[in-house]
Order: sequence, then structure tokens, then C-alpha cells
Amino acid sequence: MAKAELVILHGGAGSVINAIRAGQVPVIVPRRAEFAEHINNHQVEFAQQLAKQGRVVLVENRGELQLAVTKAKGLRNQRTKGDAISPLVVAIKELLRSQATQDS
Repeated sequence: MAKAELVILHGGAGSVINAIRAGQVPVIVPRRAEFAEHINNHQVEFAQQLAKQGRVVLVENRGELQLAVTKAKGLRNQRTKGDAISPLVVAIKELLRSQATQDS
């Protein structure tokens, strides 16, 4: 994955974390409940949090894919592997806290 020019993924946390650890800024197309791809929209929420931090590029609809590819390549060129994981850990903790609060 580290040698890939571009990584496009669904919004599963394991896949996304592996891509970021490999130095990528992945393009994320999360699975959605409204399309019967998942039971809820947790992948969308996870991807939105990481997109706010510039760690991933979120694709909300098919028309955004080409722009997302271009943006991800540009962001990847600005990143180094060493700075990728710490903000990711923070984002995951925040997402898990917000999910726990909503489920309570």
C-alpha cells in the first residue's frame, strides 16, 4: 500500500488506518445505510471526521470522484509518514466518544 500512487477505500476503520499508516491520503467512499450497504452510517461519520483533518478525501457522490483523486494525490505529496498516526488516533477517539454518547 505504501508504494501505491493512490488508494481508494470504503470507510472501514481498519482499511483506513492501514492506508494512513502507509503514508497515504486515501480517497474514501463510505458504505451507506440508505443503499443497504451497512446497518448505519458510521463509515460516513468516521470519514467526515478524518476529512476535516485532511487525513482522507471523502467522496459524497460519484460526481466528486475525479476531484477527490486529484486532491488526495496533492495531499499525499505534502505528508510524511511520521506525522500521520497521532491525529488519526485523536480522530478515532473523538468518533468513538460521539458514537457512545449517541448510543446512550
